[in-house]
Amino acid sequence: MRHEFQKIRCQRCRAANPFGEELCRKCGTRLMLVVEPTSLRFEEDAASESPHPAVLLERLTLVEGGLMKFAEKLERGFDLMLKQAENVHREHLLVEALVALLARSGVVTREDLKELTRAALRQDEASRRDAEQRKRVRERALAEPQEGGNRDAFVRSLYEGFELLAAGDETAALKALERAALNTNVNYTLEAFLGTQFFRQGKDHLADEYLARAAEAVPPDPGVYLLLGILTADEGQLIKVAQWHIEEALKLGGDCYAGRYALGRVCALEGDWASARAEFEAAHKARPCAESHFLVALACLMLGRLRLAARHAQRSIALDENYAAPYVLLGLVRRREGDDARAREAFERAALLREKAGSRKGKGKSAGGKKGLADAAREPTEQSLLHAVFGGARIKGKSLLTSGDARLARLMREDALAFAAAAR
Repeated sequence: MRHEFQKIRCQRCRAANPFGEELCRKCGTRLMLVVEPTSLRFEEDAASESPHPAVLLERLTLVEGGLMKFAEKLERGFDLMLKQAENVHREHLLVEALVALLARSGVVTREDLKELTRAALRQDEASRRDAEQRKRVRERALAEPQEGGNRDAFVRSLYEGFELLAAGDETAALKALERAALNTNVNYTLEAFLGTQFFRQGKDHLADEYLARAAEAVPPDPGVYLLLGILTADEGQLIKVAQWHIEEALKLGGDCYAGRYALGRVCALEGDWASARAEFEAAHKARPCAESHFLVALACLMLGRLRLAARHAQRSIALDENYAAPYVLLGLVRRREGDDARAREAFERAALLREKAGSRKGKGKSAGGKKGLADAAREPTEQSLLHAVFGGARIKGKSLLTSGDARLARLMREDALAFAAAAR
């Protein structure tokens, strides 16, 4: 048996070769040599007692051959990674040189480039999140038990709709998903998704229909409750029902700006400015921003808390110097305090910002300029500020949450959609 350790078998043809050979004499394959274990040099009995030393040696040889191949593949992989890193470095240097050339020529600034890059990264991250959410919604919709309807047609339309969404054809995708909803008695996940999509598009009537059916799900979806509460409150009919939906959404899913803003706005329209201030402060805690500071300042102004109103208005301006409403509010506070000079300064700044905003929207020079001058000459009042914030909702009783300041309405809808997505 000792003689077997003086030979090594080829890992390909299994032919025995003398120990020390590099190539197999039979097939020419490079031999993977195995060093004899140290213990076998001194323990002759242990080696002689082993019934299959040759088989063990062959297995060790095969293992060594596999390890050698794996090492070679790793080395090739590392070489490829190094080449890719070098290519990326060259491309990075090329982009830096191009940016420097554009900056010198005045075509673009580095600050603009950074902002565009951040915007592209945010958009890419949002696209990934949307793709993951669509996948979760599809899986949950398929997992829901179906009572009645055509299961095959439901599955076919569901897959078609989400494939069209991924391709960017939102109109055709929603039609396919609506067909899927018609092929089943009720699918709460799909109903909630359709309601959310129509809410995003501003098709409130369709959104209300789907969300009302999705609200019957057990356990309830806080995102559905919030969107449904906002739509119901905006109609100006079932205010108590709308408030209940929003409050339940906040209990189930936690505080958010949109829910607290909606509750605070309803309280303000009812004249309960103390409750409105509490809700606006809760909205500010959920999402500190220029808009939330302005809302707290507005409630403080209506309650006569001038110092707090001025402080929040100034913080709102510090966060966004192009937001006109806080300047108007600050001017009203200064005028109440008897500081007419600083009040006029704030009013003029607000008028200038509104004129710039009007020109950016494409208004004519003559009409826009005359209107801007008229607004500047006519000093704002508390009633004009309230009308700018709440619009016709104070008189008509409709569009309670979306009329008036478009910026506030847009932020409420965006935050509500973000809350609904996070709740799922």
